Amino acid sequence: MFMKYRILLLLVLVLSCTKEQSTPDSFLHFFPQSANAILKINNLGRFESELKNNYFISKTEKSKLYEAIRQKLRPVTALSLEENCTVAFYEIGKGNFEFLLVTAPSPQIFATVNPEDIAQTTFSYENTTITKYQWEGAQCYSTSMKQQLLIGSSQLLLENAIRLDASNIVPPGLQRLYDTADPNTSAAIFINLERKNELISAPLLPESDIEPETFADWIALDVTAGQEELLLSGVTIASDSTANMINLFKGTTPLSNKVSSIAPQNANAVLSFSCNEPETFLLNQKEYLDVALVENEALRAFEEFGIIYLN
Repeated sequence: MFMKYRILLLLVLVLSCTKEQSTPDSFLHFFPQSANAILKINNLGRFESELKNNYFISKTEKSKLYEAIRQKLRPVTALSLEENCTVAFYEIGKGNFEFLLVTAPSPQIFATVNPEDIAQTTFSYENTTITKYQWEGAQCYSTSMKQQLLIGSSQLLLENAIRLDASNIVPPGLQRLYDTADPNTSAAIFINLERKNELISAPLLPESDIEPETFADWIALDVTAGQEELLLSGVTIASDSTANMINLFKGTTPLSNKVSSIAPQNANAVLSFSCNEPETFLLNQKEYLDVALVENEALRAFEEFGIIYLN
């Protein structure tokens, strides 16, 4: 059961005042920039416990995306991981997702597999030693860099991390989000919205014409979970030069959302946007959407837009 929960906890999230300097435990510089999503686990034991028998996860088990990633994550269930680790997911080829995990080194890499059952092959890439592990149809690659352990499902992905080590630059927006994520939650997820991302659209928007890549650059979500709930709270970020939806609210301050308080009990979801400067919101439409201002008194006085999704 422990192995099952570890797969589930890593999969669930691929399906929701800043500081300028990096925190000491930031693993971001190990990851090539094209990650679809990054999962930062602050407390692995608590994360596993929170997601045990989670209702939301159980609804994803039969999806093709779940099964494809579950197979890739098989090696993770056997690893001896530290409580603090970070894993990034990459789409390499359409619909094919690989992972790269960074954690502190452990005296024993594998916790649930007999070392005698693992076939090991060692080779060198750019003066760095890579070890390939194979057992019972599962395989992964590992190497050590800057006193950290890197484990990946793809040799190509691990080699990219090695090659980019000296020159890899973390996007400033992503770094700010990473640094400001709540360290007291069990985990945080960072989702790349700058490109089409099947990790979002396939499980969450299968029949929708919504394009997440037009919303923002990155979204960061702190995770709190239980058997019957999965709470995601966080912030988004976008550069000033892009016409992303989030820039429509630039220069405004969000207000407390009220639409949820009037939504009926049979509502599936509530989508709400609020701001304290409707005039600024309208001016942002002209700048970022290249549309004329709408002469509508209601728009000039609104505090919140809300959409309630019913069964």
